[in-house]
Amino acid sequence: MASPILHWIIDPICGWSYGALPLMNAVEEKFPNLQSLHLGGLYSENHQPQMTAAMRAQIIHYDEQIHQLTGVNFGDDYKNGLLADTTLIMNSIPATHALLSIYQGLGHSSMLSLLNLIQQGYYQNGLNVTQYSVLAQLILQLGIHDDQWSKYLEAVDQKFMHQSIHQTRQLLSHVRGQGFPTLVYENQSGEMNKIPIHKFYNKPQDLVQFFDQQLLKA
Repeated sequence: MASPILHWIIDPICGWSYGALPLMNAVEEKFPNLQSLHLGGLYSENHQPQMTAAMRAQIIHYDEQIHQLTGVNFGDDYKNGLLADTTLIMNSIPATHALLSIYQGLGHSSMLSLLNLIQQGYYQNGLNVTQYSVLAQLILQLGIHDDQWSKYLEAVDQKFMHQSIHQTRQLLSHVRGQGFPTLVYENQSGEMNKIPIHKFYNKPQDLVQFFDQQLLKA
């Protein structure tokens, strides 16, 4: 029998995925070997829009809903700095590349640590995480220097990244997910059940308790 897995289907620059970050962190603290992160490439290939005033207004409207429901904060440097930059192109690929490279090199725990740095840097401090130079500064906070990170990046080529995004989208389709984030519990028999994540927003301990009960049944 396999170990149970909690699958998170997310994107690093998706506001709703950021809203789920406290849930991931709470589960990680209690069950460090339970979670698996899958990156779905929200802004990739043919969908990389450039920021406009109308798009900024729409994003801020959604972010306010996310804040109300999940409790996560969106900083002024993000709302009135980064999103006010009409040269900004929404692109998930650099952050996805960084996260996959750290996962391949150092494993899940470091990947989640980097996700925290990326999402907090982006949504709270207005850092442009579509730039590799900005990501390199965040990577330093994990104690990984440029030469080491370069090796990790090189190990995850474009083909690997595309395959990873494709597999994530296949999983999303398989469980009939509606987008990012989608949360799926895979039991010891390999059966997958979608978890209604909206019930747990802003209630991380309720989610921990829910999985505690699931594991007791296993």
